[in-house]
Amino acid sequence: MERVDWDEFADRYDRVFLQDPLYVEMLRTLVEQVDMKGGARVLAIGGKFVYGDHFTDVEGAHRDPARCRDIIEKTVGRALFALDGGGYDQMLGLLRVLPLCLAEDGEYLETPARWRQLLEDEGFGDFSLLEVPPVGFGIKILVASRLR
Repeated sequence: MERVDWDEFADRYDRVFLQDPLYVEMLRTLVEQVDMKGGARVLAIGGKFVYGDHFTDVEGAHRDPARCRDIIEKTVGRALFALDGGGYDQMLGLLRVLPLCLAEDGEYLETPARWRQLLEDEGFGDFSLLEVPPVGFGIKILVASRLR
């Protein structure tokens, strides 16, 4: 199998997907589900909140050893995966952000359960969660509908 240059892929991602009519239609639909209220963008009732990010699976204070281990293992795993695929710059970026995630210095990893609670408190429901392959690196997509 040919090695993927993840840095090049990341640079071309939007350009490639913006050429796909289905992707453009999905973006248009998402934008239509947003109301403008007093200059603020507010998701309309029935609109979908789609959030993809690096999650931790362990609740705890930022110095909790189990939580720290989870973040370290996931981030280093992603960094090695990027390196194996030719993404040297991506690997460096992941390793640079690791101390910030552990110290909660501008980077805050939460569990999907914590996000769900925060969103439920704001009137969201009908949740789904997708783990992005390769599984185990903590990259997930959370989808929720605005109910009220």
